[in-house]
Amino acid sequence: AHSLVLGPDHKWWMSHGDTGFDVGGTDGAGVHQRTLNRLTTFIETTGKYRLGAFTNTAIVGYEHRRDDLNASIFVPPTRMNSPVTGQPLPVRGNRVVLPVVEFPLIRYSTLVEQPRFTPRRSTVLKRNTGYGFNQIESPDRRWLALVGLRYEKGENNPFSTGVRPQNTFSTWAHQLGVAYRPNQDHTAFLNVSESYLPIESVNPDGGTFRPESGIGYEAGLRSAFLSGKLSTMVTAWENTREDVLELDQQRTNNDPVNNPTNRTYNRQGAAQRTHGMDTELSYSPSPEWQLTTAVSWIPYAKTERNAS
Repeated sequence: AHSLVLGPDHKWWMSHGDTGFDVGGTDGAGVHQRTLNRLTTFIETTGKYRLGAFTNTAIVGYEHRRDDLNASIFVPPTRMNSPVTGQPLPVRGNRVVLPVVEFPLIRYSTLVEQPRFTPRRSTVLKRNTGYGFNQIESPDRRWLALVGLRYEKGENNPFSTGVRPQNTFSTWAHQLGVAYRPNQDHTAFLNVSESYLPIESVNPDGGTFRPESGIGYEAGLRSAFLSGKLSTMVTAWENTREDVLELDQQRTNNDPVNNPTNRTYNRQGAAQRTHGMDTELSYSPSPEWQLTTAVSWIPYAKTERNAS
């Protein structure tokens, strides 16, 4: 990683790294090597200004991220013979039945757009994000408000689609927060934020999916004791995810005319909800040492709609 400080209120940062890992091969070729090549860079500027009696702190930035995953891909043949008898093995839907395990046959073989499925050996994900935050502080310095806006534009180019490799998306996300400090040692806060998760999957007919959306609520209290040596934080939160991907049972298993081989189709529509609490305790007996412990409690996590 590299960092360049352009001034007290400006910074530029870039990170580049490779990650390799091995997975077992199912085609008799042994072990495959996969490498993730990630480049992240952003530039950010911060400035303070006043509107009447209120002090404002603004942060504006731009971030670019590119992930390139290189991996060996195994595409099974349309028919497999038994290694014992030499006869074709039975097929159940779109899966060949082996004595121990089942795994998918080749898909996308009957599409008009691409009659032959040719997998690529890399997946490229690009993200371009612009963001801005403004913090407003009251004259007595007891109240803080935060307003944030984030715009993200991305493109997925996954190796496993075979039809329409690009899945582009663009989203706006908002964040609102407020904090109250009755004194210098305690701060109560509340915030609401949106999020979006791009979906890389593509259906066998080439259909892509819009990003999964989410919204989170959080309320908490941060406190300091023993002249700042001991600090605690307790938060309660709830997160909801919408448009979660799930298996389309109708198109996959109950459409013998349009899908006689039971190719796997997905659909959007599931909703998931979680809520819980986070606690954190930190103690600094001296400037050289800090001891921290944290506990999360999640009593509720459930798919509430279309739980296939």
